[in-house]
Amino acid sequence: MAFRWELLGAFCCNNAPIGSFLGELFGWRSAFVAPAGLGGLALVVQLSNLPSMPAGDAAKLSTIIGVLMLRKMALGMLTFMTVFAGHFGFFTYLRPFLEIVTQAGPQMVTWALLIFGLGTFVGSSISGYLISRSLSAVMAMMPLLLAVIAVMLAQLGGTLLLDVTLVGLWGVAFGIIPVSWSTLVTTTVPDEPETGGAYLSRQPTWQSQWGAGLAGSFSVSLASRLNTWRVPPCC
Repeated sequence: MAFRWELLGAFCCNNAPIGSFLGELFGWRSAFVAPAGLGGLALVVQLSNLPSMPAGDAAKLSTIIGVLMLRKMALGMLTFMTVFAGHFGFFTYLRPFLEIVTQAGPQMVTWALLIFGLGTFVGSSISGYLISRSLSAVMAMMPLLLAVIAVMLAQLGGTLLLDVTLVGLWGVAFGIIPVSWSTLVTTTVPDEPETGGAYLSRQPTWQSQWGAGLAGSFSVSLASRLNTWRVPPCC
């Protein structure tokens, strides 16, 4: 499990800075067209290489609901939702924060995003060891660490070295979280890995939308009151 998220962290080292670099060279549309092409290529490779597998037992609606009714599972998913919503709210405005508050140029923003990606790789790499020591402690402390970093950036942000360091630490903490939640699901519902995995895999998609949307609504509302937060146009 940790190895799978470690690979994801390795790709995160490159996707954000490459996207920023492409956007700076060819415009923001290129940062969307490039991953669309890679996604199509990945689909072709999967269709041509993955073997066909017989279908298992059909999932029942009662099973899907029953898994979520488990107290440990329900609380875990609720916490997972809030953590991912907060993360994507943070990540949506990371670049504007670095450009406006930190006064970082395009190259430094790219390096900051690369450091964030390296942080997620490091977090995924050490997650297995930390979880083996205490899963509950990891699940409690990593979201708390994200909250502390967010408050520090909001209150102390503006210094390049400090901001980039905190962004890197955010990446480390966030890299540990998906592995810990995956471990929770596999230990809570070991007899229903597909259903538990389905809940887990859908949460980042839902919460990236909610987190980014809520962050945008909050910043717009705050800007209308204080008239201090202005994001430069992207195109």
